[in-house]
Amino acid sequence: MAAATKDLAKELAGSFRWIRAFQKHKVKPPSKDPLSRYTNFTLQHVWEKYDCQTHLLLREAMVPAIAKNPELLDPDVDHLHLKYLSLYKAQSPAFTPK
Repeated sequence: MAAATKDLAKELAGSFRWIRAFQKHKVKPPSKDPLSRYTNFTLQHVWEKYDCQTHLLLREAMVPAIAKNPELLDPDVDHLHLKYLSLYKAQSPAFTPK
């Protein structure tokens, strides 16, 4: 029992010695802001070209309405960005504002 206590005391003394040694050589933590490694570069200018999810969902929802009643959306056709493919050059615009 005495040997175990002696070993324990020796172990504690060694750990306290290491604690004191490390306290003498305190290193100042780096003063670099943790958020400084991030940049404000978001690639938003690139994403804008491909950010068409809202537009596609709108089209998907409106297609049945356009099929049933095309005159309903005549004023909004210009905002749907429709592409008309044809081999002939158009003489007049497909939809004229009223």
